[in-house]
Amino acid sequence: MNRYKEVLGKVFMVNQSGDSWLVALRVGVAVALIAKIISEFRFINDLYGSDGFVPNAISHFSQNPYLPSLQSIWHLAGGVLPESQFLIAFFLSQLLFAVFLFLGFVNRFSAFMCWFMQVVVFNSSHLTSYGFDAILLSLLFYALILPTGNYFSIDDLRKKTVHDRSMIPIFQKVLQIHLCLIYFVNGLSKINGHTWQEGSGMWDALNQPQFQSLLTPLLQKLFMIDHLPAVITWATIGIEIAFPFLIWVRSLNILILLSILLLHVFIALVFGLWLFAFVMIVFNLVAFGHILRKRKMPHSKNITSRIPTTHFF
Repeated sequence: MNRYKEVLGKVFMVNQSGDSWLVALRVGVAVALIAKIISEFRFINDLYGSDGFVPNAISHFSQNPYLPSLQSIWHLAGGVLPESQFLIAFFLSQLLFAVFLFLGFVNRFSAFMCWFMQVVVFNSSHLTSYGFDAILLSLLFYALILPTGNYFSIDDLRKKTVHDRSMIPIFQKVLQIHLCLIYFVNGLSKINGHTWQEGSGMWDALNQPQFQSLLTPLLQKLFMIDHLPAVITWATIGIEIAFPFLIWVRSLNILILLSILLLHVFIALVFGLWLFAFVMIVFNLVAFGHILRKRKMPHSKNITSRIPTTHFF
C-alpha cells in the first residue's frame, strides 16, 4: 500500500495530507447555494417566470431542449399549481436540500437533488446567469460524485458512510486542473479584449452601473492616478495566466494562491460580486488550500525517510 501511495504521488503530484478539503467543498457549495436562493427569492417570478424580465417566448430559444427547464417541469405537472406557487415550492425544496447538504444529512441524495435542480435553474436562465452559476453547478457535481458526507456530517455520526479514499487524491487533481483551465482561458480571453489590451478594462468595469458599490467614488478618484488602472488591469491578466503554471512551483505557489484570493476579495469589495467571489475562494481553497498549511519536515534519523513522498507542495 505504501508503494502504491508513493507511485500515485509521483505520477499525479497529489496531496495526501488529509480529506478536510471534502468538508470545505460540501459546506462551501451548500452555503453558496443557500445564499443564492435567499438573495433571489423575492425576485423568482421576475427571474424565472414565463412573463419575467426575459419572457419565456424569448428565453426558450437559449434553452437546451434535451435538459429540463422550470417551465417544462411545470407543464409536465399539468399546471396543478399556479406558476408563481410552483416556483416558490421548487426553490423552497432546493433550499431544504441545500441545508441537508450543509449538514451532511442523506448527503448523496441531497447533493444529487441540489445539482439536478440547479441544472434545471441554469437551463431556464441562460440570459440572466453569469459565471457564478456555472461554477456553482460544477462544484455541486463534484459534491455529488465525491464522498463529501464522510466527514463531519450527520451521515457520518449515523455510520451511514463508507470511508474509501483510494480515488480521492485523483479527484482532487481533477479539481486542480479544472481550476487552472478556468483561469488560463479567462486570462486569454481578456488579452483578446480591446479594453484589456489598452489597460482600461478595470476602469470601464468600475464605471458600469451594475458594478456600483460604496467604494466606487473612492476608487474612481484613486483610478485617476496616472497608469494605476492599467497596472491593475494588466496585473489581473498576469495573475490569471500565471496561476496555472506557478501554482505547481513549490517556492511560488503560496504567493500565487494568496494573489488570486486577494483578487477575488477585490472583486467582491469593488464590484459587489460577493457570491462569485465567495464560490471562487471556496474553489481555490478546496483545490489548493492545503499548501497554506505549515510544512513539517520528517525528524527520523534514517536519511531515506527524509525524502518526502506524499507532499508535493
